Amino acid sequence: MKRILLLCAMGMSTSLLVRKLEKETEVEEFDCEIDACSAFDVDEFPKEPDLIVLGPQVRHRLDEFRDKYPKKKVIALDTVLYGMMDAKRILAIIRKELETKAE
Repeated sequence: MKRILLLCAMGMSTSLLVRKLEKETEVEEFDCEIDACSAFDVDEFPKEPDLIVLGPQVRHRLDEFRDKYPKKKVIALDTVLYGMMDAKRILAIIRKELETKAE
């Protein structure tokens, strides 16, 4: 099972997206665990994610998170997809990222 961690400024808007993504993972029968938290609290997050996904509110910190977690894949979500809460397309991006090897 893959673990995905979504980060935003306060962890609230990503919580909404997590619920939509969880429903989509059931539809697509994709076995994963998705959590959300504030980018400021990520160091206290108890689980080890396979993929860290930044919401638009913190996408400007992409390089910082890639430097901080060099062994993890870190991506930033598109503002429009995030705003639309397009779980189907966001899950497709997540799956593609998980399937490709880290550089």
